[in-house]
Amino acid sequence: MSISPEGWPTSNDPLRITAENGRLEEAVLHQLDQLARLGSIDQRWLSVGRTHIEQGFMAVNRAVARLPRQTPVKPSLDD
Repeated sequence: MSISPEGWPTSNDPLRITAENGRLEEAVLHQLDQLARLGSIDQRWLSVGRTHIEQGFMAVNRAVARLPRQTPVKPSLDD
């Protein structure tokens, strides 16, 4: 994926964007893994932050992919 001089992706391809997001997420999670090895870090808050970061990347990738909402299947009363 190419990056504009302003730092923004120049491709509208969802697969490329989500792949780049995955690379960025892995870099951030690697940093958190390094922090987890420090004894002076509050592990509970680190875990909370990690969960929010993972959820954030998941939400962004869903926005990029524009996945449609699933319609719930109504159970049939005939069974």
